[in-house]
Amino acid sequence: MTYHLLAPFAVALSFLAACDRPSPMAPPFLGTWVCDGRTYAFTDTTYTSATAAPATIAAVRPVGAASYVLTLAEGYRIAVSGVAAGRMTLSDTATGETSACLRA
Repeated sequence: MTYHLLAPFAVALSFLAACDRPSPMAPPFLGTWVCDGRTYAFTDTTYTSATAAPATIAAVRPVGAASYVLTLAEGYRIAVSGVAAGRMTLSDTATGETSACLRA
């Protein structure tokens, strides 16, 4: 009897766990990163920097193996490169400033 009551909960938990993972087609930079001590977050629609409110991502352009340029709605661009094994480089395309990042 206990098994029958727990089975729906087990199914629900496995579904929720699967929803938390990015899809295989999702860009590998999605998630939360710590870059030179500051936290940044990327979803499929927003970029949140350490010091600003979330910004809408207007476009994502692949520019090589594991490298992307993100254009934000207001026209600002950032680049992420070398995305692999929980590491990447975040670059400000306007200033050229770069930060080494680790997945949080």
